[in-house]
Amino acid sequence: MLAVHFGGVRSIPGVGRRRRSDEKWTLLFGGMVIALPVSETTPIFRCQKDGQTILTDQPCDAPPSGGAAVNTTSPNGEVTKSITALTTMVGDWRGQTQFQAGMSGVRVAEARSVVSMVYTLSEDGKVTGSSPDNGCKVLGVWSPGSTPRLFFLGVSLNSCSYPEFNQRYSGNLLATFPERMAQLSLVANTLPFPGQPIWRFDVGATLRR
Repeated sequence: MLAVHFGGVRSIPGVGRRRRSDEKWTLLFGGMVIALPVSETTPIFRCQKDGQTILTDQPCDAPPSGGAAVNTTSPNGEVTKSITALTTMVGDWRGQTQFQAGMSGVRVAEARSVVSMVYTLSEDGKVTGSSPDNGCKVLGVWSPGSTPRLFFLGVSLNSCSYPEFNQRYSGNLLATFPERMAQLSLVANTLPFPGQPIWRFDVGATLRR
């Protein structure tokens, strides 16, 4: 094969044409990706990373302190509001918690109460909590769910003034990080035994950081 030298650089005929062809296809596909439309309902976050400003459809990562000021930007580039990003569940969550119970499908009125509670989620996956109003103490574990906003809970309630609530519960927390809120939902059911009523217990709350 004949090789042509230019200034000490070897050039092989035909290779340059193939490279130019590859570059044309690269530019073509790159232009197609850039031209993809952005949904008018998709929030765009303007985030700082390594000293540079980047645009993304995901909330900015929170620093170790748990919060960072970021701007929520509409697709047309207008800054709509400033929020504090929070992407961790670790810490204290507070809110009014509703306790309800049902026996064989019938609500038990005297079991219902709404009390203030504090729940603490630790980095090692532990959950603790308590309420001075009804005496309930919470102990269990939490873990990430199938989406970034969903977290699974497995806890036990003890020392409740209404003793039937002292059960093993399963449920979840659904977080809304920009608003620093989470919806708590816990459920427990007693096992069916002949001649014994079946109990269902529900614990729900809107929690805030």
